[in-house]
Amino acid sequence: MGPVIFVTLRVVQGIPSWQTMYKLRHTFNDRFSDMMDGLPEDLLRTAIEARMRNFLNGWSPTYEQGEHYGSRFVQTKAHEFLLKLQNLSAQGAARS
Repeated sequence: MGPVIFVTLRVVQGIPSWQTMYKLRHTFNDRFSDMMDGLPEDLLRTAIEARMRNFLNGWSPTYEQGEHYGSRFVQTKAHEFLLKLQNLSAQGAARS
């Protein structure tokens, strides 16, 4: 059903041609991850976050996609952290 909606939407003025189900899903999950990142660490366990993500995307509670998006978020944060560490080292702020 999803792709049919997007085929129909492509002819509607004002909706960009690049807008796809894939882009909407990824944008939603990136924003969801940002919201989760803003909460106190112990507020939601990882399993609860994945279940919430599955529910909000209309997926089965046992579907593993929620964990997939969570792992993407962890990888993104790890890369950001590594870049910050590299910048500190480049500025001479490394510990001796």
